Amino acid sequence: ARTEQLMAYEKLRDQVLAWLQNIETRVSRLEPVAVEMETIKKQIDELKPIVKEHRDYGMTIDKVMDLGNAYDALVRPESPTRRRSSVSPVKRTSVTASPLRRTSQDGSPSPTKVSAFGLQSPVSPGGSSGFGSRRSSQDGFHLDEATGVQQELTEINNRYTLVGTRLADRQTELEMVREELRRHIEHLRTLGQFLDKVQRSLPKESVPNSKEDADKTGKLIKSILEDMYEKQSLLDSTKSGVGDLLRRKPSAAGADNLHDELTDITSRWKSLNDICKNRIQLMEDVKDFHDTHDSLSNWLSAKERMMTVLGPISSDSRMVQSQVQQVQVMREEFRTQQPQLTHLTTVGESVLVRVSSPDVKGKLSRVTAQWADLLGRLDERLTSLGAAADTSREFDAGLARLRDTLQGISDQLDDIPLDREPEEQLRKVQMLERQLEGVRPLLADAESAGAQLCDVLSDPASRAEIQAKLAAVNRQYNTLQKKLDLRKAEIEGSLRDGRQFEASCAKTLGWLSEELGSLSERLLISADRDILQQQVEQHEPVYKEVLHKEHEVIMLLNKGRELLGRSSGGQRSDTRNLQRDLDKIHQQWEKLRKDVVDRQTRLQTCMEHCRKYYRV
Repeated sequence: ARTEQLMAYEKLRDQVLAWLQNIETRVSRLEPVAVEMETIKKQIDELKPIVKEHRDYGMTIDKVMDLGNAYDALVRPESPTRRRSSVSPVKRTSVTASPLRRTSQDGSPSPTKVSAFGLQSPVSPGGSSGFGSRRSSQDGFHLDEATGVQQELTEINNRYTLVGTRLADRQTELEMVREELRRHIEHLRTLGQFLDKVQRSLPKESVPNSKEDADKTGKLIKSILEDMYEKQSLLDSTKSGVGDLLRRKPSAAGADNLHDELTDITSRWKSLNDICKNRIQLMEDVKDFHDTHDSLSNWLSAKERMMTVLGPISSDSRMVQSQVQQVQVMREEFRTQQPQLTHLTTVGESVLVRVSSPDVKGKLSRVTAQWADLLGRLDERLTSLGAAADTSREFDAGLARLRDTLQGISDQLDDIPLDREPEEQLRKVQMLERQLEGVRPLLADAESAGAQLCDVLSDPASRAEIQAKLAAVNRQYNTLQKKLDLRKAEIEGSLRDGRQFEASCAKTLGWLSEELGSLSERLLISADRDILQQQVEQHEPVYKEVLHKEHEVIMLLNKGRELLGRSSGGQRSDTRNLQRDLDKIHQQWEKLRKDVVDRQTRLQTCMEHCRKYYRV
């Protein structure tokens, strides 16, 4: 009976140990708790059959406990020593009990609770695999007094209890993380919906056309910003909660998605918060711009009216001094208002940098243009008043010097002799052109002085007289310019015709020399018909070319005679060279023409006789 009891115990013990090894491995290989709702649901569904299997296997554990205790009782019968021992039969601890629940009825405590994820001992030398088999020195059993069977049962009980503890801890953690994640996701969704609402509530980015509209828009954006401040605590708590969860589970499934979702919400929050603050500041700048613009525009309008009543410049020196003082007072007022204009420009440019606004740009441009116009008119009036005394005297003196200079240049142009070389005449004309160009600044100074004088004087008759003087000197200048241009064009044309004629002469002389050279050999007419035909064919092109050139040579000779006729000074070297070239062309042409015609006549006559001969 004892042997049968032992075999039954060992067989069931081995099955239990194998089952414990299997379930410990399965529990150890469970993935870390995820931070994604779908994955957590799958992990919960995955855990349920393991928990059920563990719970259902409790009956088997109870059975092995009973078999072990029965066999241990057979091996160790009652004795006085045993009765005094504190060791009692091992009983299975309830899975649902606390990890610190006692495993025996005699008051000895169960093994100390082991962390649900981490402690798994290797297989014991006796053959039983251990999963939390290490126990503290106060594990409730006096191991020095316990039998081998009791130690095996205690290890089975501890491992079974530890697996139950780990499964319960994982189930608890899954539920806690799921609840925590659900709360965070709900908060993120609430924040996302709130940010969508803020995005829709923000007014379009534009610049109001009035201070009142800017104030209304600013209040609206401030109310939106206050709503964001009210939600700030929810954002902070969500960031803290999600951050704590991600720190606890940095590599869990879904951690990246949760981090990205939190990052998206925080970045959108910061972006909208910055947009609201920038819009509020923009509205404040727009209000400031409209305030400053209205004030400065009214002030400039008042100064504009004052400018219209200053009146024309007087010829009385005492009145002129009073008018100078008036201008100085107004300029001082402009200096005191300069900070306002600078502030308006700074605020306006700041607004335009952030958003395009034709209204702001137009108002800023109009104010600055009006400011510049009024200040320029004041400066101009002050300058005119200062120059009123001596401007007229300077104008007349400058005009007289200009007339004398123009007349002197005209006289020098008339004095250029026509019998000089064209190059020398051209050099003198060019020198006079440079002198006339040097007069242009004097003319510009006279016109500037006349314009200043017209601005200073208020009498229309005096202005008309000054304009008439300026017009007369301008006509004198333009007439002299045209005279110089015409003379220069005549000389340049003469030089150009001369150079072209010289080139034509050289070309014609070269051609004549070449043709005469080719005709220098004596023409021996052949009596052979074929050779005679070749001679005729060879001479025919030369004859035609000479006839074709006849008109060109005659035109060249006529052109040369015309140039000689225009050259009044017969002693000039270019005239002598021209005459020599014309004579040479004429002589060579006559000789070439005579020789070519003579040859052509002889060849044609012989050819005619040859034809008659062969016809007979």
